[in-house]
Amino acid sequence: MREITGYLEIIFKDNGKGITREQSESLKSFGLYNLKERINYWGGSVDIAGNPGSGTEIRIIIPKERVF
Repeated sequence: MREITGYLEIIFKDNGKGITREQSESLKSFGLYNLKERINYWGGSVDIAGNPGSGTEIRIIIPKERVF
């Protein structure tokens, strides 16, 4: 976690099998859908990037004013 001028950035990474863009955008990925909705509510954004065989990275950015 780090602070970027006016924003809070949180990055989660794993070394799993990697998620595809189709999987991350699917309504069947209910947990990710929920995550995106909650972060959107706080005025933030979520970026999910998967690399097959190398894992997945989830980057969340939330306006600091909404957190503190």
